Amino acid sequence: KEIHKASIESELRPHGTPALCIAAEGFGDMPIKYWTEDTWPEGAKKIGAPNYTEVLSAKPYPCLYCPIGCHRNIEIQSPKKYKLKGIGPEYETLGMLGTNLLIDDVKAISIANDLCNRLGMDTISAGACIGLAMECYEKGIITKRDTAGMELKWGDADVLIELVKQIGNRVGFASIFSEGTVQAAKKLGKNALELVVEVKGLDFPAHDARACWGLVPTYATGTRGACHIRGVEEDVEMSGFYMPEIGVSEEHAKFFNPEGKAHLAVKMQDYCALINSLVLCVFMPDGGGLSFTSILNIFNSITGWDWDIQEAMTCGERIFTLQRLINQRDGYAKKDDKLPPKMHVPAKKGFRAGKIPPVNDLLNEYYELRGWDKEGHPTKEKLEKLNLVML
Repeated sequence: KEIHKASIESELRPHGTPALCIAAEGFGDMPIKYWTEDTWPEGAKKIGAPNYTEVLSAKPYPCLYCPIGCHRNIEIQSPKKYKLKGIGPEYETLGMLGTNLLIDDVKAISIANDLCNRLGMDTISAGACIGLAMECYEKGIITKRDTAGMELKWGDADVLIELVKQIGNRVGFASIFSEGTVQAAKKLGKNALELVVEVKGLDFPAHDARACWGLVPTYATGTRGACHIRGVEEDVEMSGFYMPEIGVSEEHAKFFNPEGKAHLAVKMQDYCALINSLVLCVFMPDGGGLSFTSILNIFNSITGWDWDIQEAMTCGERIFTLQRLINQRDGYAKKDDKLPPKMHVPAKKGFRAGKIPPVNDLLNEYYELRGWDKEGHPTKEKLEKLNLVML
């Protein structure tokens, strides 16, 4: 009952994650024109809630026994080409297939989302691929000769839908993107690789590290790349997701202030490593109001153990550190703990105008807090503390 009540107050129950669009765009967090523009409030308003809920007749679609129901069931009656009854797009999809491509037609985005689902494609990377294609076309790296006459224009919903089909079915021009942005950029050449927004081969989700500076070390050191689920730091800065039990408080959440951001990244990565291993949806605490103490009480009741908060967080740190060691075994190193070129370009307007995060300083502080050496390797002392020294 408490989680259900909190989810209604946070708008997750009535509107789902589309409720995030307007606020995220206002904070400069939402991708605009494949990370090259800064603001587009009118676009975010059209694809986000409450317009999303009204236009798509959206209703909650909860996972089994979930009191929140953040997923959406939608129904589109017209136009005929967009007729659809099924699962609606989430925030990340609205960002990457919407504002990222300057597309504000939420019905068209819903069709593209449905196609991605049926073709087994991640909507974040699909949007990144199409954004890269459109930018390459704009810069002359891709021409009509390559696309069989198709114009890859920003804001063209028909192009979005066609490219999703081509990528998913590995046919036509867009089949070059079927292996993702990095591989496509390597094949395209002509500096296309410099345009890609990724870390360790994983495309950025719809959250901008130039808006939420704690995302700088979170993305750069992410053990599978730039992932918003391996450290939901942006929700601390933008949504006030504080957890004083583990040292995550308002003082660490000041925008454009580097102080405390490395600390925030460490804490949230360890926390998410634990939560993900418990197979617990992060929205239960983040939007549902379930405290970390309550999570631990449930965990101890189920297992018969008697973990305290520090033991639980140490478990999360051990998980994350083990992932880091696996990365290093597979050849990843400090050189891979970096952000793409676009993340070093300040906004010209909007909430983050003129602001750019001190990437190197944040990473150095992060390494120190982690107990890693200057090359990003966990020290022997740290591994002993985590009972991982045999690795």
